[in-house]
Amino acid sequence: MGDLSAPSWKRAFGSASITSVHQDLIEAIQGRQLGAAFQPIVDLRRSRIMGVEALVRPRPTPSFSTPIELFDRAEQLGLLWSLEDAIRRATFRAASPWPDGTLLFLNTTPDVVAHQAFTDALLDAAWEIAGLLPDRLVIEITERSSETHLSRVREAVERLRARGVGIALDDVGAGENGLKRITQVRPDWLKLDRELIAGIDRDPMRQHLVRSLVDFASSAGVGVIAEGVERRAELSTVVSLGVEHAQGFLIGCPSDRRNATDACAVDRTLAALARS
Repeated sequence: MGDLSAPSWKRAFGSASITSVHQDLIEAIQGRQLGAAFQPIVDLRRSRIMGVEALVRPRPTPSFSTPIELFDRAEQLGLLWSLEDAIRRATFRAASPWPDGTLLFLNTTPDVVAHQAFTDALLDAAWEIAGLLPDRLVIEITERSSETHLSRVREAVERLRARGVGIALDDVGAGENGLKRITQVRPDWLKLDRELIAGIDRDPMRQHLVRSLVDFASSAGVGVIAEGVERRAELSTVVSLGVEHAQGFLIGCPSDRRNATDACAVDRTLAALARS
């Protein structure tokens, strides 16, 4: 993966801040200052948890206070591989033991997933730390730099799929290369971005778009997950459009592994929504 050259560092941060940013990243990676939270993904047809998405929770520093800033800094300093490896290991530690039949969705940037060593590193850590087999894992390929890495990502997807790992495309509907990403990656899951879901009950154009994506996914054997569902009207609308899976604050907030996989809590939430 390689570090960036010193001139690139200076352009990104200014020479005075390079050392502190790099040190904060190293401490986050090596000091295990990376936490994990989990958000349930619900099968709306069966009213059950089918999986959870793992979300990184870094300790805030002057160099980064949010996950987005953390990844930006790591990318600019050539430390994405080390950061994502540390995040995966923190996630597996927090996830173990894992409920039977529940999928674990892991966000991964395109340039990391395209690395030749990624598949073995992922599966080795999943088994050694959490006892998870490949068919319990779904790699969410994020939008970051996807245009640059599409051909390499396609090869990586084939390696992962050959080992039994599922593939999801994150942020569908948010980027400029959505259709190209879908046809190149050929995922098992499409995760509809919050930009499509927010206020969808009041926007016929977005309703038509989501219905088209659902029709396409159904004919291609691809699952669809509506992300960022926060209002009852949004949930009702995506259900009416044929979306069969959803996640969001309305259904369950990010929390520790135990609460995120609490089937009774999700049952109560969905029952309350159905009565409202």
